[in-house]
Amino acid sequence: MAPASALLVATPDIRRRLEARGFTNLAMWSRGVDTDLFHAADRRSTELARPIFAYIGRVAVEKNIEAFLELDLPGSKWGGGRRSWRAPRSSGATRRAGSSG
Repeated sequence: MAPASALLVATPDIRRRLEARGFTNLAMWSRGVDTDLFHAADRRSTELARPIFAYIGRVAVEKNIEAFLELDLPGSKWGGGRRSWRAPRSSGATRRAGSSG
């Protein structure tokens, strides 16, 4: 088995601590916002009814996102994973964010 090409670290502090213990070949692991997909100037979310309830995570059957969508909550529901979606107030159906209908 070949050795790892790098050890990923989440913060500069963790990097410093590992370097102090002799670790080498450390690489920063960016967990930030993908600015190609998200733009702060996009104000579609300001048009949503408040409060906004959100599920952010991997979209998969075992996450039972349907249960979240079926909750009787005031406001709006949003979700994010590989694709963003929101539940229209009038039904439990989902649609892709930014689409009409």
